[in-house]
Amino acid sequence: MMSDYEDAVSKGLFTEDRWEAGVEHHPMSLRIADFISKQDKYGEWSWGGDGDNGEELLYQLDPFFELLGMDLEVLQDRLKNGIEYDEEHNEYILVWTKKEIDDAKKRAEELAKFFELPVVEPETDND
Repeated sequence: MMSDYEDAVSKGLFTEDRWEAGVEHHPMSLRIADFISKQDKYGEWSWGGDGDNGEELLYQLDPFFELLGMDLEVLQDRLKNGIEYDEEHNEYILVWTKKEIDDAKKRAEELAKFFELPVVEPETDND
């Protein structure tokens, strides 16, 4: 399995010219920067501009959060394309393998935990 870093590199998310291109920092990167700066008792982190260690951290985090966003988009697209209508039984069915379902559920739970979102189990019809 590819690491998150390898996945981000393969998708071209690390570019040398993010700053020059005016690419805004990801909101989650900024959230981490705010958190760190408020607890930085010794002034170890600098957030003022080009070349500061805090700014470099933001540029390293941005591709990671963009990758997580891509994962969400892939899951959403896969859900849309993985549903078919079964005319015989007059219902919609999910046409995924058990492994695809388990992998998607695991990744969705990881993303929900990371973004501090509740995970709600769907109700099932046992009638």
